[in-house]
Amino acid sequence: MPAVNQQFMSRAVGACSAADDLEHMPVAQVLAHFAVKPDRGLSSAEATQRLARYGPNAKWSLAAELLGHFTGPIAYMIEAAAIISAVVSHWDDFAIIAGLLFRTDRAGGDGMVTP
Repeated sequence: MPAVNQQFMSRAVGACSAADDLEHMPVAQVLAHFAVKPDRGLSSAEATQRLARYGPNAKWSLAAELLGHFTGPIAYMIEAAAIISAVVSHWDDFAIIAGLLFRTDRAGGDGMVTP
């Protein structure tokens, strides 16, 4: 789940008790929990109250999320090593380092590569 959506969900779920598992509840129960009537929507007053309580909807960007995986001290170090390898024309090293960079991204970006 994108980080932006996780922030929203943590704010929304933070208003619920620990016993409420919104991800696994049937839709009808979630609607009842938040007192939502899909055929009518929210009144202006209710929308204003929820905006104050949960905050605005955040936009999610695939590009921003992908680029976010290539930021941070470890990623910067690997990127610098790849650039240096390319500048000195060590293409084998460049390919290995670039492969590690993309493998690290797939593994979650924490530098731990698991098979």
